[in-house]
Amino acid sequence: MQLSRRGWNNVLIFAILAMMLIFQYSGKKIGGGGDAVSYYQTALPQNAIVLSMQFDNIQIQRVGSQLATKPELGLSQPQLQQIIKAWETATFKPVAEGVVIANLAYGINISFELANLAEPVTLILYQINNGYLLQNWQRQLLHIDESELQVLLPR
Repeated sequence: MQLSRRGWNNVLIFAILAMMLIFQYSGKKIGGGGDAVSYYQTALPQNAIVLSMQFDNIQIQRVGSQLATKPELGLSQPQLQQIIKAWETATFKPVAEGVVIANLAYGINISFELANLAEPVTLILYQINNGYLLQNWQRQLLHIDESELQVLLPR
């Protein structure tokens, strides 16, 4: 069987894509995932699937394949899906180990029910002088700026 020029081009394209994938994943396993992956921390456990989210008397929950809010906030399905997806994939820069931050007595609890965990996960959002801190599911403090918070919370 003989391939045409177009056929050989397709073979080369798929071979290059396969090599890129091999190099990508072998580099993560050998190098420990790279600086950016190990430096940033997730807000929720890895591969979390959010069933519901509650904060400040606002609840977003899955009802079948749709998302609904209580009370009704007038947000569209794509907006609600964006909020939930942002929480499921969010990573933030952790606060340095030796840094002591005062006035963390008052925070907003954000509770999540996840599909892969029996117990709800509660995160705590703190407002500080130069932004926000989030205490993640592993009790680590993470920096959040205003633009990131705009995506994570319904407005």
